[in-house]
Formats: sequence, structure tokens, C-alpha cells
Amino acid sequence: MALKINKCCCISLPTACITIGVLGGLISLLKSIECLMHLYHLKDIKEFDGDYYDNRIDIYYVLVPNIVYVITSVLLIIGIRKDSHLLLLPWLIINVIALLLSVPTVLFFFYYSSSRGSTRNLLQIIAIVCVFLGIICWLWIAVYSLFQDIRQKRNEQLPETEKTLMNLYPRYEIVQLNV
Repeated sequence: MALKINKCCCISLPTACITIGVLGGLISLLKSIECLMHLYHLKDIKEFDGDYYDNRIDIYYVLVPNIVYVITSVLLIIGIRKDSHLLLLPWLIINVIALLLSVPTVLFFFYYSSSRGSTRNLLQIIAIVCVFLGIICWLWIAVYSLFQDIRQKRNEQLPETEKTLMNLYPRYEIVQLNV
């Protein structure tokens, strides 16, 4: 695939991708802690009406993806350190899913805002969302490029490994005797 870059933000791909993993993981970890604190404080509420359960479900909708993102960020960092391209796959897959789900969500938000007549800051919001989606796509391309590099490096090393294993064992040739 022709989707490949050599550097991200003027730094090498491994360094950039580790930075992406660390920052993304820390932000998601902080969001997860915040959600857990909200869940803890919701248990203190004595009134068990519909709002309690709605708030708890909303918190779980934020908590679960953040925990998944922390796990995939840790796998991303480990995959870069160990040169294992397969450990980068969960981060790539989760982020593609997030990007694909964010586009319809943003479109629904725009439709909902415009149908209610609140188009006051709609252009500014569209510009900000497009910038953030562009940044996320660029970071995804950086990690995907590193994935390709690691996979290519592994594939280049594989034939050498096979050659050394073949040389460890003696070769036996079939000899035909003409009697």
C-alpha cells in the first residue's frame, strides 16, 4: 500500500509512535480515573431515580472505550520496543473503528444542531472537528507506516533465519545405483 511516511512531526517514526502511545494512554487513563470517581460519587446519591441509572450508563459508555484505549496504547509501546508488528494491530484497528464511528456521530451532531436552528457557531465547530480528524488520521498513518516498517524488517530477517536453520542439519541426497 502506498500509504507510508518516514517521519512524523520532524522526529523518527518509533519515537513519534511511542509518544503517541504514551500521551494517548495517559489521557485515556486520566479519563478512566475521572469516570471511576464519578461512579463512586454516584453511589453516594440516596435517590434511585431514572437519572441515577442513566448517568451510570453514560459513564460506562466513556469508561469502557478509555480502558480499551489504555490497553491498546500499552500494546503499541510494547510492540515498538519489541519490534513486533502484530502488537501494533490492536491500536490500529481500534483507531480505525473510532474514526469510522466519529464521522457519523459528527454528521448527526451537525444535522441536529442545524435542524434546531442553532447554526451560530456551526462553521467554527466544523473547522475544529475537521482539524482534529485530520490530526488523528495523520497519527494513524504514522503508526501504520511504522507497522509496515517493522513487518518489512521481520520479513527480510525471516529468510536468513530459514537459511541458518537449513545449514544446521546435514543434507542427504538420494543416490541411485544402477545395477
